Amino acid sequence: MRILLTNDDGYKADGINYLKEYLVKNNYEYKISAPQKEMSAQSSSLSHKKYIHVEELDDGIAVGGTPADSIIVGGEYLYDDKPDMVFSGINHGPNLGTAIIYSGTVAAAIAASIGGVKAAAFSTGAAFDIKNISKNFEYYLDKAVNIALSTKLIKNTILNFNIPLDNIIGIKVTPMAVFSYNSVLIKHEQHDNHFLISGSSNYVPNENHDNDMEHFLNGYMTITPIQYDMTNYSYINELKAKYETLEL
Repeated sequence: MRILLTNDDGYKADGINYLKEYLVKNNYEYKISAPQKEMSAQSSSLSHKKYIHVEELDDGIAVGGTPADSIIVGGEYLYDDKPDMVFSGINHGPNLGTAIIYSGTVAAAIAASIGGVKAAAFSTGAAFDIKNISKNFEYYLDKAVNIALSTKLIKNTILNFNIPLDNIIGIKVTPMAVFSYNSVLIKHEQHDNHFLISGSSNYVPNENHDNDMEHFLNGYMTITPIQYDMTNYSYINELKAKYETLEL
């Protein structure tokens, strides 16, 4: 089993290095292809029509581009054919609900799947510290890795894992939460035409909701199958009936 590791926090981040240590300890073959620096919230963006710098590491490469770039470059640079599996993460901060649309971690796994490689994304709490890992977290990471490796995924689908830092009480296979964001533009103090985008989600916790956000907040490791065929099949027939019968 040849595993390619990537992330969006950069190759020096605690999350990817802890996942690397796990793979070494369990005798998995791996290579790294991850961004040279933090590239969070890059989604599926590519360095279109730009040259990408590649830095060779002892166990892979650091890529001067996005997480999706890292998958494409790593797949070509490090393998004669393709890896057997891509692991993206462990991300410093959960990727839940609508937030996955912006996630570079999830997007890297999707880029791998588009390229025909089985993939999974792993995320945890933002306070992740490689020097302070709970036994509880270790146990559920082991569960997540084995689920990712053993699950036969259907086409166009990845698995998205979110693992709380501690006090995990079980596993939930769950749909993603859907919410919007309350965005705020913050003007730079010295430059009028420079802005910082900030804000927060409008998600309201509700223990009766069956979604990844709710279960994660209540102490569960969540598993969500994510598909990148974004067609709304429940709506398409209505549109067909309405517009395909129109005369030219």
